[in-house]
Amino acid sequence: ILLQTMPQLDTFTAIPTHNIEDQSIGTEEENDNDEEIFEIEESVTQRARLNDAKSDNPSATTRARDTLLLIATLAALLIIIIYIKNPLDPKTTTNNSGDGNDSSDNNSRSGIFAPLNLTYKSLPDPSTTLTKIAFGSCSKQTFAPHPQWETLTLNKQYTRPDLLILAGDNVYGDCVNDTCTALKEAYFDLGHHASFVQMVNEIPILATLDDHDYGVGDATKNNPHKDLARGLFFDFFQLNESGQYADRYGVYQAREFGDYDLGNLVQILVLDTRYSRDEFLDTDEHMAPGKEEYVPDYDDKSKRMLGDDQWIWLEEQMARPANVRIIVSSIQVLADGHGWECWRMLPYERDRLYDLIHGSVGSSVIVSGDRHVGGIYSKEVNGTLLLEMTASSWTHTIPIGAFDSNCTSSKECDEVDERRMFDLVRVNHFGSIEIDWQNLQIELALRQVAATPGVFNDDSGSVIQSYSLSF
Repeated sequence: ILLQTMPQLDTFTAIPTHNIEDQSIGTEEENDNDEEIFEIEESVTQRARLNDAKSDNPSATTRARDTLLLIATLAALLIIIIYIKNPLDPKTTTNNSGDGNDSSDNNSRSGIFAPLNLTYKSLPDPSTTLTKIAFGSCSKQTFAPHPQWETLTLNKQYTRPDLLILAGDNVYGDCVNDTCTALKEAYFDLGHHASFVQMVNEIPILATLDDHDYGVGDATKNNPHKDLARGLFFDFFQLNESGQYADRYGVYQAREFGDYDLGNLVQILVLDTRYSRDEFLDTDEHMAPGKEEYVPDYDDKSKRMLGDDQWIWLEEQMARPANVRIIVSSIQVLADGHGWECWRMLPYERDRLYDLIHGSVGSSVIVSGDRHVGGIYSKEVNGTLLLEMTASSWTHTIPIGAFDSNCTSSKECDEVDERRMFDLVRVNHFGSIEIDWQNLQIELALRQVAATPGVFNDDSGSVIQSYSLSF
């Protein structure tokens, strides 16, 4: 706007110039009247004086122009500095989509990832009866190809799910500076995978964050990048943080599908175990079995896995009736045999979750990720069987012997855990939940992401291990 006003300065200050001698001579030849000559000469003299004043002070226009240019430049620099410092502050930035995925107007989207032009399939209508849900975690965006997305959309062994849950570490982009360039690039890399682009167009998604897409390994509430990472998450998945996310510390959310009175209501509770989590207690015996990085903290009852606001929200949600309840935790809940990140490290918080589940209406199942191995776990909580299925990872599961060359079998390599029902899954995989509403059965299964090399018939999507639960 300032620049557009600058041409008017010339119009305002410029004075038409004439050749005084030519005008005087011409006038004398055409008219001998002394009075007219005087008036013309006086007019010419006044013009000449104005032109002389302008030539004596040529910087008047220049100073005005330079002042406006300086103001415009400083304003532009201020905007750039604010954007670089905090481009997606979750407390100030909003996207133009509704709660959940909304692909109704992707072409008009703003934000860092708008150039990707991703079109997300909208979540099912709340009245929809869900029968098949897939989930997984830990997808390294630079590992190509990504067969998991094609397995979900095109595979004959596993037909397309009604809903996909991304349980964290959806990209890997640990921040090394305040602008988290690596995390932004990670999302761009994922968004350029053709199979991912096709998948999100065909399968609705719910997602949460874990540490590597929160910008820091083993991220806690002290993560300095958590708000920026949260904003990038909203932007990439086209979520409206001014809706159900407004004033929330984290990315937790709840969804319900079906009708409780008809006996087919599924409630999905997606937790955020990073944004407000306290620090775990460091191990006193590094890499010892069961104490690899952390040990349970029985001394400090004040430590939180979830912030107070999220606990209040969770209590309210679990007071609602549901036929089947799926609780999504990015880190493991039931696992007891290792010293990596899990709810075991904050035992009072885990007991609090157990009590909530026991007091709720309906059958609860926990799904988790993070570990880079898969497994199915069970625990009896006050007379009720509670199941957890961990699916990790999509792209880089830990094979047998990766950290111990003397370890050659599951019996030797897997951590001892009485709650785990089978051997750990050590090929790339994802989890599936299939609900048989007629026979009141839930089947939990871990499935292959890709075909087995050398196998003639494509077995991607086939079941590796499974367990059925009546409800």
